[in-house]
Amino acid sequence: MERVSLRGGWLAALTLSLSSAAGALGEPPRSAVICDSSSDRLVLLTDSDGSGLVELGVPGEIAVYYDDSSSGPDLSTPSHMALGPGETLYLLDGGTLDAVLVLDDSNGDGDALDEGEVRVFYDASAGGPKLSTPNTLIVLPGGELIVSDDGSRGRRLVVLADRNADGDALDPDEARVAYDARALSLPVLEDVEALALRPDGSVVAGDTTLQGLFVLRDLDGDGDFLDEGEQTELFRSRDDLALGDIDALAVQGARVFSGDSDTGRIIWLEDLNGDGDAMDEGEAGVFLGDGAAVRVGSVTDFMPLPGGGFLVLDNSKDAVVVAADLNGDGDALDEGEVFRWLADDGSTFATPSGVVVPLRDEPPPPPPARFLRGDATGDAKLDISDAVAILGYLFLGRPAGSCMDALDSDDTGKVEITDAIFLLSFLFSGGAQPPAPHPEPGGDPTGDPLDC
Repeated sequence: MERVSLRGGWLAALTLSLSSAAGALGEPPRSAVICDSSSDRLVLLTDSDGSGLVELGVPGEIAVYYDDSSSGPDLSTPSHMALGPGETLYLLDGGTLDAVLVLDDSNGDGDALDEGEVRVFYDASAGGPKLSTPNTLIVLPGGELIVSDDGSRGRRLVVLADRNADGDALDPDEARVAYDARALSLPVLEDVEALALRPDGSVVAGDTTLQGLFVLRDLDGDGDFLDEGEQTELFRSRDDLALGDIDALAVQGARVFSGDSDTGRIIWLEDLNGDGDAMDEGEAGVFLGDGAAVRVGSVTDFMPLPGGGFLVLDNSKDAVVVAADLNGDGDALDEGEVFRWLADDGSTFATPSGVVVPLRDEPPPPPPARFLRGDATGDAKLDISDAVAILGYLFLGRPAGSCMDALDSDDTGKVEITDAIFLLSFLFSGGAQPPAPHPEPGGDPTGDPLDC
């Protein structure tokens, strides 16, 4: 596969931005977990080589994080995810499971497929309200979850809380209804498809049927959003900024961003005049849409990146893109502000539907250096010239080459005359063979001060 170059594009512009006094945008993530709702699995994408992209041809950059090969529940329609305290990964399955699962790569092998790495957080076995068609969830600062349930049992919001710290919300009084359209004579929300949490603790809900965004606040502290004044309108679809199918919401600072799976647009909203809505002139605009360098056809989910910008799922092309406002004009419509982070042929996903980006997004450790024990000359074979090279390093001041570990023929952790003697004995007197890595190149299995 041809390698995609970022020279002169997003990464170059990003580097320039990082050096400016105006502030910096975060780099593309090192990793992300993405739901594939049609293939019933989760995929882990990792930029392991630091190229700024996830590439199909690079080993290990695309891997299954969870699927039906696990001993845990078989997924039916994994649709949405959220990260909780300690980076707990909550997975919402809105198919036949109608459940919230917790996934945990406890052994650090890059997946949650092993025994004990998945558990049910909430499902129909609980004594609380039964989920019918759950479609989105968010995690509150205290660890509670809000799940939007949009099905035959009612259009409502359910709050889940593990009050006894046993790892689930299946016990009595650990689930409650925070909003139910049937509980109000004039329901404000009818079809909640997306949720987001604002810094002030209020919840933004996107209603696809009403084509509007609403703010929910528990003003009286009774644990629900059912009382007078606790639901207010933030924005309603209009001719110049139409809301279609609101599949995802995100918050960055004072701005709310709404993703549309019908049009592929992301619009921004901000209450600049403090009147409680974003319907006045200059309080809304297009962040991503027609005119961008990479055309996004269907936004099914998007996730804010720590330093700015978003990781965006495009269901129309089964793609993952990064979008960032590099020039500070409020949108990602300019040259170099959008690029495909997942560089593949569209085969990685069938239906990408939910994404989380780890907060502790540190670069993976570099792979161990590969060498052949005793190969002092670096020509991938052992002969008398290697013993000569070791003696030349020790007594004639000759350079050691790029790998000191290779000179340590007997693996004592230091290079000395015994290494040359050991190697000559192996080559000509039937002595012991060098320790690993030998007879094939590999990493050093023993820890010592020498390296490559």
